Amino acid sequence: MTSRAQFAYAQARLQARHGQRPGEQVWRQLEGTGDLANYLHTLRRSALRHWIPGSDSRHGSHDLELSLRRQFRSYVDEIASWLPAEWRASATWISRLPDLPALLHLLKGNTAPAWLLDDPSLEGFASENSEVRQEAFKQSDCADLAAAWHAGKPLTHAWIEKWFQLLPGKAGKDAGIIQVGRLFREQLVQPDTLATTQRRARLEQQLTSLFRRCSFQAPASYAHLGLTALDLERIRSGLAVRANFPAMQRPAS
Repeated sequence: MTSRAQFAYAQARLQARHGQRPGEQVWRQLEGTGDLANYLHTLRRSALRHWIPGSDSRHGSHDLELSLRRQFRSYVDEIASWLPAEWRASATWISRLPDLPALLHLLKGNTAPAWLLDDPSLEGFASENSEVRQEAFKQSDCADLAAAWHAGKPLTHAWIEKWFQLLPGKAGKDAGIIQVGRLFREQLVQPDTLATTQRRARLEQQLTSLFRRCSFQAPASYAHLGLTALDLERIRSGLAVRANFPAMQRPAS
């Protein structure tokens, strides 16, 4: 199959997935749901149900977040498999996006929290021996991230640089790819709480516009994964608040 034909193959499936994304009505319904059990029930009745297989209100926030990360990694691998071979490495790298806070915590030499030991993509970096931990980073796909961080570069910038390096040929000079990189960089910025909703809405609009404008091209795939990451960020926030602060979700008596 030629690259052109394979991008057409991918686009048909991306369009279908893009059309399944929930509208604001679903999000408003979720945000108006009080406790964790009802939040999960509402998720299961929506197009977002596939992100929470097997999750229930007895699970703690760490278990719920681990499930989301696993589902995201699996989803990224699926999308990457639709693309021409030379584009798959850069697409697969997007699966490391949710791991950046944990990787930064470990690179700083902090003790690995118990929940991290249950994550097969992170547990290899959890040794309390600093030399063993550093060697684990060197032997992993995160070697460049670790080297850049030790050289004084922010981890988010290092992730973006690695993504550009994984692109094939001169793809990094393509206008659509450059815009994807800019939007990913914005997505990685930690905003203040008041700006979160506005930032997310702006990013979603920009990524959606890019997805439509770059149909049948690689940027459409990256834009779709960026939109997916935004959706999961929103689900994660809803789950975490209800799992960790249940009293705040109860109506006043």
